[in-house]
Amino acid sequence: MSRRFLYLCLVLFYTAVFSTLLAHPVEEFLVPKRSANGLYGYTNTAGEFVIKPQFDQAMPFTNGIARVKVRAHWRLISTKGKFVNKSLYEDISEFRKGVAIIKKRESLASATVLSGLVTSKGTEVIEPKYHYFTPASDFSIYIVGIKEAVQGKEEARVRFGVLDANGKSVIPVNFQAIREYNFKLFAVKNSMGNWQVYTNEGLPVFAGTYTDIQEFDEQLATVKQNGKWGVLQRNGEMVVKPLYKQIIKKGANSYDLVSFTQWKVVSRKKEDLFTSEYDNLQPLNNEIYGYQYMGKYGLLNEKGNKISEPLYDEITPFVKDLALVKSGTAYGIISKRGELVVPAKYQAIVIDSSSNVVKAKEAGKWGIMNKSGKAITPFIYEEIKLQPYGLFAVKQGSQWYLLDATGRVAGSSSYDDIQDFKGLYAIVKKQGQSGLINSRGSWAIEPMYDSLRMMSPQTVLYFSRGRSGIINLFTKQTVFSAENIEPLNASLYKTSFDGKTGMYDYRGYMVLSMEYDYISGVTKDSILTVEKDGKKGLMSLQGKTILKPSQLYQELHVMREERVGIKLNNKYGFIDRNGKLRIANRYEGIGSFSENMAAVKIRGRWGFIDKAEELRVQCMYDEVQDFRKGTAPVKRDGKWGFVNKAGRETVKPQYESIQLLPTGRYRVTRDGKKGLVTEAGRELYITKFDLVEDLGNDLILLSRNGKFGLSDMNGLDVVPLIYDHLYVDSSKNIFILGVVPPIQSFNFRP
Repeated sequence: MSRRFLYLCLVLFYTAVFSTLLAHPVEEFLVPKRSANGLYGYTNTAGEFVIKPQFDQAMPFTNGIARVKVRAHWRLISTKGKFVNKSLYEDISEFRKGVAIIKKRESLASATVLSGLVTSKGTEVIEPKYHYFTPASDFSIYIVGIKEAVQGKEEARVRFGVLDANGKSVIPVNFQAIREYNFKLFAVKNSMGNWQVYTNEGLPVFAGTYTDIQEFDEQLATVKQNGKWGVLQRNGEMVVKPLYKQIIKKGANSYDLVSFTQWKVVSRKKEDLFTSEYDNLQPLNNEIYGYQYMGKYGLLNEKGNKISEPLYDEITPFVKDLALVKSGTAYGIISKRGELVVPAKYQAIVIDSSSNVVKAKEAGKWGIMNKSGKAITPFIYEEIKLQPYGLFAVKQGSQWYLLDATGRVAGSSSYDDIQDFKGLYAIVKKQGQSGLINSRGSWAIEPMYDSLRMMSPQTVLYFSRGRSGIINLFTKQTVFSAENIEPLNASLYKTSFDGKTGMYDYRGYMVLSMEYDYISGVTKDSILTVEKDGKKGLMSLQGKTILKPSQLYQELHVMREERVGIKLNNKYGFIDRNGKLRIANRYEGIGSFSENMAAVKIRGRWGFIDKAEELRVQCMYDEVQDFRKGTAPVKRDGKWGFVNKAGRETVKPQYESIQLLPTGRYRVTRDGKKGLVTEAGRELYITKFDLVEDLGNDLILLSRNGKFGLSDMNGLDVVPLIYDHLYVDSSKNIFILGVVPPIQSFNFRP
């Protein structure tokens, strides 16, 4: 090749380059600039406006086209300042690969914005009609979605698909949902609810009866079939069978396989009643179980057979023959046969356990239905209170009404308020005054009192104009009245007048005259503490003086086991119910008698004496509790133990905490671990458990290291400590046991 020929080639190359630069001399040097009038135009290199200021906003030119905003809309102009099309857009994105995403309102009155695609020549290659519009990173293809109204439904249906940059269909816009893998693969959900996969060229990869696809790439996908997950190859071959509750992708071709919980229902006799694989299983009554599958709940019978499919987000325990179900935020009612007797469309539902009705809330209003879902009242009430005798107290507007079992108004009055029925009567408010109505809605007491309070089926307490009184509902007569009346129990009332206090019974008989400054509540031994002119004393419930009020007594404590604690001359002792000093006042503190033993404090330490004042347990403890079945919890140096009546420590102080349980046994804690101690102070279960629950019925629930089991009072296993879930149905001696299998690792090697 000659040097002359090379020179000629270079000349031609630079000439071509220079010619290209001259081909767009205006674009290269047109710059958006704001003028003095606040509008934008475009200037040349000399700063002269070539395109006059007329735009509210202006963007630089790209490939001979620029985006400008005129008033509220965006448009496209050429280098000559002419609009390249007539369309008005809400927004135009930056041009990439010769195209830009455009947004346009659905209509002038609509707030909905639709998306499409326009070229740098102003041609709309994808009409702006899509509600969803997601581009690939290289802007070559787009996931689009369009909403369509469905007759009879509030929510619109969305159809998804994939288009290329020329508006050509890659995947038809006809699918319920779409997911992508780096815009190379697309998983789509068809109208049957099944998923299939396409390439970015619109070629099918695989299809099947898969109800979900999650982790997928160019080789593998995790798919759900019949509620269980598996792993599928690109060729459609299943490399992990769909048997798992969840499959978690850990890396390339690496997965964790999570199995379903293995459930077993067994009897106290260790008979297997049935087994199953579900997310959860729990008793809803004595013969029905709720099971959770794929996040939804259904019903099983006592043999483990399905009563209903898993359709609900929640099922509550049964009330008689009915249970509440929840779907989304709406409630309904299901029967023991699994039938939806009340559709799940209500904001709230309450099943009345004592009658055959339910109350439900719809559109913010309450109504009454029977247990078959048939309306008894319209849904027009702000509030409903279900009452005995098939009655309903309902609030409409600001007024309350009493309705009978058919939904008709009982009586002829409306009320400001209605309290719940107690016996045959309910207290009501009308025009600010309280009265009493019976179950027919008739007045038992006309509304004439400030307030009323039911004391018994035959008596009511009134408060009005600074006075209180007791009314006999049979005779309608006031039994007695005073400035203030306070019930002490079902038959006795503390009364006050002119600053003095006395006591009457329900018949109106005076038990204690109105001469006391203070009368206490009733104690376990039916003794009252009274105070008169600064003197303290004791009275019986029959009004008999047990201990004449005296200034000698600084304190009088509750009587237990025929002994009352007293404080005389800053020291404590005990007297009997006749007021005789039985144990001299020589102690810094005392506790009540229990099992013939009382705690006493000497020199800042606690011990126990008996009724003969013999020191049975030396005063060497920081705290003590009452004796029960011959032993008492005691605390020394921050630790709890047990001592017997002979003063011997049956369990040395060693526990950080001790808790008396309803069964009478004690839950103890040591080094953060829990155990169980009997009433007699015998260690039944040593402190090595994370959880100890005394269930009664001779059963102890134990948990350690996240596992659960059951033992009996002899320390023998009823259910071994190996289960991840454990429910106890004590009424039938049935146990529901669940084991969560360990997670398995799976690595695919092609």
